[in-house]
Amino acid sequence: MKVLWIGGWGTSPKWGLTAARRWRPAWKHEWIIPGPECAVHADGSHDWVGGYSFGAFLMLCNIDDFPAKQGHFYLAPFLDLKREAGLGGLIATTQLKVTRRWLERDASKAVSNFYKQAGLNLQLEDGLPYKLEDLIWGIEALLGDAAPPPIGDPGFAVFGSKDPLVDSNVTKQFFPKNTVLEGEGHRLEALCNALNL
Repeated sequence: MKVLWIGGWGTSPKWGLTAARRWRPAWKHEWIIPGPECAVHADGSHDWVGGYSFGAFLMLCNIDDFPAKQGHFYLAPFLDLKREAGLGGLIATTQLKVTRRWLERDASKAVSNFYKQAGLNLQLEDGLPYKLEDLIWGIEALLGDAAPPPIGDPGFAVFGSKDPLVDSNVTKQFFPKNTVLEGEGHRLEALCNALNL
């Protein structure tokens, strides 16, 4: 099986691939940073295309741009991260704007603060996880319009009931096939373990 992953904001391919390979070691995994060109990697050759957090949001914005032979899956997906939108996101618009400004002043601290806020046990090791311009693009995308509600069955979604970024009770209604992991948060490894593909 060949899987294309669209990563979460501020998460490195190395970190994502480690979790993906632990989940399905025999499968071939490709982890793409969530930037403006991420859809070009979805060339129709992958059995599955999945998105984690912000990567899931980008897929939901233009699902036709992410063809897959077998289907799609989403870990900690949301249609709009902004709390004020009422679509399940739990982050205040003000906080996103603060992060955007912080990226200009001290990008490493901005990303580290996000890890803490998301409950991810991550440390920046070798500088930023990917290019600063893509990190800024991501925050601007999160400040923009919501993804359209999926039509029909978009694919399988996994949520953590204690996710500090996404309210599963609100967001799961958009995914007929979903699993909510009791007591879990935003951690990729835990969410992967509930994926039964």
